Amino acid sequence: MKANFLTEEQKDIIKKQHRAIKNKKIADRLKAILLLNDGYTYEQVAHILLLDETTIRNYIKRYREKGIEGLIEDNYHQTSI
Repeated sequence: MKANFLTEEQKDIIKKQHRAIKNKKIADRLKAILLLNDGYTYEQVAHILLLDETTIRNYIKRYREKGIEGLIEDNYHQTSI
């Protein structure tokens, strides 16, 4: 992945959202995008965030398809037993 794919404005928006987010999973998504933008590889980002590479690739895919809204939406649905 090519580094510096975010504009300064996009980085600022992601950082602002990160500061406001309480959900760790969503915060990790935002951090992953910022780290990839800084030139870290998928493998490095996965290692830093204690996630797997496939998850990191899914985060960047979500970002490309839906923007920051795609990263901050929580699709987790708890099922009743």
